[in-house]
Amino acid sequence: MSLEVDGIELLKQAGIDTLEIIAHGKLDDGRSFIATRELLGYRPADMLLRDHEIDFDSVLIPTSELGAKLHQANLHHRDLYLNHFFVSKSNPKDLKLIDAARVRKIPRLFHRRWIVKDLAQFFYSTRRFNIEAKKMTTWLERYVELTRIDSVDRLQRSIDAKANWIARHDRSLNRREPNRNLPIPEDRR
Repeated sequence: MSLEVDGIELLKQAGIDTLEIIAHGKLDDGRSFIATRELLGYRPADMLLRDHEIDFDSVLIPTSELGAKLHQANLHHRDLYLNHFFVSKSNPKDLKLIDAARVRKIPRLFHRRWIVKDLAQFFYSTRRFNIEAKKMTTWLERYVELTRIDSVDRLQRSIDAKANWIARHDRSLNRREPNRNLPIPEDRR
């Protein structure tokens, strides 16, 4: 199987809404493929926020609860940015987590490290929307309430430190490769 298929299966086993696999396999040359059902009526959360189709309040609790569910299932995403939460335009509480190729079971030895990394990625990806700190605290309070893994203050300090590291790393990559994050045009039929 492919890493994406494995990750989708892990998410499904955890009861996390994700892509529906239609077909997958290996080609004669050894490359793998996967076909998934199109997420009609869903868009990445960051694009919905950018285009003012939703406000962050509408996805604050649902994204927090999905993150908690992921970590309660002892999984980490390793790419838990806002753009990997696909949101139903008609019901922002209806989310699907995509880009599952890096989803894995959390190694026992580094449990907190991987959780902080996931959460820092999410927090970093919200920065460009200038979301009030109080809202992000509410997000984290709900997460901690569900997972009971840490205190809000202690976890917030760890997330901030890691999110700042991600920001520095991202700036460095953008200086070296200025075209690396060019957006893929959306089909606006």
